[in-house]
Amino acid sequence: MAGRKSQINKERIEALDALGFEWDPDGSVPKLMFHERVEQLKKFRDKYGHMNVSEKDPEYAQLAHWIHQMRGQYRNRKAGKPYRSRNEGKPSPMTDERLAALVMA
Repeated sequence: MAGRKSQINKERIEALDALGFEWDPDGSVPKLMFHERVEQLKKFRDKYGHMNVSEKDPEYAQLAHWIHQMRGQYRNRKAGKPYRSRNEGKPSPMTDERLAALVMA
């Protein structure tokens, strides 16, 4: 999308920031929402009969990376650790609701 004018305005960016919306490292593209990734995982499971997504498959590399992050967040939540060292004292993004959505996937 390089060279294209963004369709998002300043007010929308501020509203998303106020909600704690996660942006990519350069701050220009929103990451897929959690529930969208869960839906991708369900479709993968329905197609292949498992949820062992390989990062080596270019079609599913981003989904595999997300799954890796979710598993790490789950392990840290069980151990009572922050999900990243820079987030010491902040609650894990692996909420009860997210955990339930993953279990139901």
